[in-house]
Amino acid sequence: RALLESRGFKSVAAEGFKAPGVVVSYTTDTDIHNSKKFLALGLQTAAGVPLQCDEPADFMTFRIGLFGLEKLHNVTRSVQHLAHALDSMGIQAPEAVPA
Repeated sequence: RALLESRGFKSVAAEGFKAPGVVVSYTTDTDIHNSKKFLALGLQTAAGVPLQCDEPADFMTFRIGLFGLEKLHNVTRSVQHLAHALDSMGIQAPEAVPA
């Protein structure tokens, strides 16, 4: 979750309401929303579920499950795989704005 947020993906869940087993983030990229970019790099994600609260027609999210024995027993490796995928997609941490 921290990795995605550091790369500019805002979480759908507010602080205090983030589920431990799944992260759902906003995106404006159709191929991230529909999982094509992640699948091309060997990662499984899913399109986020509609919130059913009058979100606009162009509302897009994606979700990543944080469960499964492979991920739980290899947290560092799992995060490294995700970081590598984001790097491969050209998704870097936003530049810090000087004060």
